[in-house]
Amino acid sequence: MNQTSDFLKNTAATLLCIIAMAAPFYLNHQPDFERLISFGSIAIIALFSLQRRQILPLLLLIVFIKLLQFPISYFLKTLDTALVYYLCSALIDLVMAFCIVHYHDDTALLKLFRAKRQGYVPQVYLMALLLAFSSLIACLQAMEYVIYTMDPSFYGKSKPWIYEHQHAIKLTLKTLFELSIWALLLDPNRWKILQKIQNKFLAP
Repeated sequence: MNQTSDFLKNTAATLLCIIAMAAPFYLNHQPDFERLISFGSIAIIALFSLQRRQILPLLLLIVFIKLLQFPISYFLKTLDTALVYYLCSALIDLVMAFCIVHYHDDTALLKLFRAKRQGYVPQVYLMALLLAFSSLIACLQAMEYVIYTMDPSFYGKSKPWIYEHQHAIKLTLKTLFELSIWALLLDPNRWKILQKIQNKFLAP
């Protein structure tokens, strides 16, 4: 009975994950629906994770980060120069990565959800890695902007590479980050890649 229940649960989670991952590609010009799907995904993951309550504080942090994106995005759009915009974006991504890594197992948050600390959550470091990569991309864009400002002819007739492909890069990173959230449903003890990440951070 338990095996059947687990199978149905895993199948439902997989189907919902596929739908959530595919939706942004069809709702590319409807950000409100994308945000709704993103928050809905987190709610579904939380529902499926009631037996692994230790990841609920992390989901709360992710919700908080996503809510902060609205005022942060507005603030960045008010900046005068693209250079400051890129550097602020890079810094914000690093701050978010730091918060996820260092506070996902905070004692107060665990107590709030009546959860016990049960070691590291490997998926946390995948999220932090994606945010760090996003920060790196923003820094490279800042470099492109500085080079272009100093010498507009440096790139010739072509546009800076990251600037030209920024939409595809951002969409890819966003999709991977959402996928890493869904990966919280995976049991680290059953996936070698998660075991390797977990062993790396558990190693003395």
